[in-house]
Amino acid sequence: MQPNGSWPAAPTRSSCPPAQPDHPPPGNCNALRAPRLRPALGLPPRADGQGEATFTGPLAGQAQWSNYPRLRGDWAFPEGRGVLEVTGGGFAPFSVTGMSSLTCGSRIHVMRFQTAGAAHGWLNDVIAIGEGSIDPDRGMLAMRYYACIADYLPGIEVPADQ
Repeated sequence: MQPNGSWPAAPTRSSCPPAQPDHPPPGNCNALRAPRLRPALGLPPRADGQGEATFTGPLAGQAQWSNYPRLRGDWAFPEGRGVLEVTGGGFAPFSVTGMSSLTCGSRIHVMRFQTAGAAHGWLNDVIAIGEGSIDPDRGMLAMRYYACIADYLPGIEVPADQ
């Protein structure tokens, strides 16, 4: 939250290049249910949370997730897992890591998918980078994800002595 009591505007840029036309970005995710703090005796504090999410965009559907982030100072480091039931059929299990500011609500996530479904198999080759914010008072998280796909494959020269 900013000093004037408002939430910062959503970021407008990403460090990832736009997705290739045959690999659309995974889309947007709006998650519900804020995490609750559950410190363990003698261990660094952790939070846990679970909820539902709505994915919109080229990869659309409903998801169920859980998250057990590690808390350190003004930051949370998510360790989330979930499964997306894709509109039109199929499932796409996913994992989320990253870092989230507990002071201003901004966050950057890395999402990976592992699916056996042929229609969504391309997701297994994607690392999705997400940016967004959280409103802990309402228990709402809004994220925007970008598909990052390796397309720079330079040749590797063999040394002359081999």
